[in-house]
Amino acid sequence: MDKKMIFGIIMALWIQFIVTVEMSIVMPLAPQIAQAYNVDTFYAIILNIGFAVFGVLAPLLGYNGDKYGIKKMLLGALTFFILGAMIVASIQSIAGYVIGRSLLGLAFFTVLGMTQTYIIKSAPHLAGPLSGVHRIVFALGVFTSPWLGQVLVSDGSLQLLYNILTIVGIVTIVLTSFVHEIQDNSTLRSLKDLLHTLNQRVVIGWLFAVFLNALPAIFFFNYLSIYLNELGLSGVAITNQYTLTALGSVFGGILIVFITTRFKLSSLLKIFLWLPPLMLALFITQDMIWFPILGLSFGLFFDATWGMVFPYASTIVPYYAATFLTLISLVMAFTNVVTTLAGAYVYQVGGFPLMIWICVIGGLIGAAIQVSIIKKKSA
Repeated sequence: MDKKMIFGIIMALWIQFIVTVEMSIVMPLAPQIAQAYNVDTFYAIILNIGFAVFGVLAPLLGYNGDKYGIKKMLLGALTFFILGAMIVASIQSIAGYVIGRSLLGLAFFTVLGMTQTYIIKSAPHLAGPLSGVHRIVFALGVFTSPWLGQVLVSDGSLQLLYNILTIVGIVTIVLTSFVHEIQDNSTLRSLKDLLHTLNQRVVIGWLFAVFLNALPAIFFFNYLSIYLNELGLSGVAITNQYTLTALGSVFGGILIVFITTRFKLSSLLKIFLWLPPLMLALFITQDMIWFPILGLSFGLFFDATWGMVFPYASTIVPYYAATFLTLISLVMAFTNVVTTLAGAYVYQVGGFPLMIWICVIGGLIGAAIQVSIIKKKSA
């Protein structure tokens, strides 16, 4: 790789880091957000629904990335990021927060697929290891965000946080304007041809499996703290549990870097796709003393698996890699919307165990679908 490609990959990873920090930093800040806008803590969580809803628009930028160039769409996503941060920082009302975070959601779900596409197309022969690095950066964003939120919001204000994010976004968009563009003019096709391609059973099956595999994003991560609190764990113990799970995610990214250089992604996914739901099943069948180890293991296998899903998915529809990867982001956003709206009801009916069993059954069905697709594609 030449210096331009290396610079482009570094910038793509940095963009992923800053949008991940913004995405995850608000999760533990519900009390501060509720206080800032004078609403109940429950409604403070609901205010973030626009973040996921606007994520369903990400494939529009993904399609244009395939058509006009990925760099241009990354610049577009960063523009939405800056506008969203500016609105939250300057319009100190519920409407300003909802509109701003909606634009930030569009930026996040676009970047999630687009940065993967950029680094894969920059160095196709290093798709596996680079995807591992991408996952490490994502995990580090999640890992560092609680501390940043504590420093900038608890000791400052929500407006201070988003003013800083605005400045970071502006600097980033300037630097991104200098990266190398990635566009293959030989693969440009019509929207009609795209829709025909995406109507294949393989594509629909893979996206349905993504929906099932993404269920833990809300059902596990958002409701684990409530469950642990009901079991009598202290706030410090709950924070430590989340920290261990996030640390497992970092290890998952590191694992991808090493194993994808020795084994094919298809061979690895046939094994790894089954592991996250099995780890979740142990959460509600084992004694609480095992939770720290199980959390670390789940974080490792969950993020390692997702880190391999994206680069492999780019080979399913190679002519429309950016579009397909942002479609995966769309499905993840849609899953977040559904589980956020249904979460409170599901928890009231069957508590955390019911949520986990839904994730386990869904994950096993999703794994079966994806393994079947991988076997047919490899045949």
